[in-house]
Amino acid sequence: MKFTIKCSQEKDLQVYLDAIWKPIWVNYGKSKYEVGLKYLPQEFLDNLKNAGSKIKAINVIKNYWKDTRVSMFNRNTRIIVDWFNRFMTEESHLVVDRLEKIYQKIFPFEKITMYLTTFFSCPYNYKQKWFMVSRNANLMTLLSISTHELNHFMYYYYFEGYVKKWVYLTHNQNTLKRH
Repeated sequence: MKFTIKCSQEKDLQVYLDAIWKPIWVNYGKSKYEVGLKYLPQEFLDNLKNAGSKIKAINVIKNYWKDTRVSMFNRNTRIIVDWFNRFMTEESHLVVDRLEKIYQKIFPFEKITMYLTTFFSCPYNYKQKWFMVSRNANLMTLLSISTHELNHFMYYYYFEGYVKKWVYLTHNQNTLKRH
């Protein structure tokens, strides 16, 4: 199993856009905006949410970053990427072993990419085999987030057929009830 940790400003920007500017994720009781009030200034969230275009939204995010990031942010990020890469190279078995024990199945992925994010939520992309982890995570949080996100991957890999069948049956039952 090979974890690769990377930093991508484009992916980090996209998380803010997808969560606040034009939300694309399912709302489980509270929107990312509502949750974000615990982590980010309301003025920033309001400016981002109300930006009239993607260009304006990106400018809101970049201006916020410029105002809140220390001068050593980029240098520190490179150090964090290196640190996380070394740690996950040595300790990835802790994540893999736990998931294999829970599922009683082999961990089927050879390579996973982890991107650092400055957002408070850690999205994932199963098809492209990546997930995000907080740039400010400590090592235990890194392991916890990795286990959580890869739990999604394991579930999709082993049970995708059941989920598709359930969605199909649920949709057809609802369609029949309407007629």
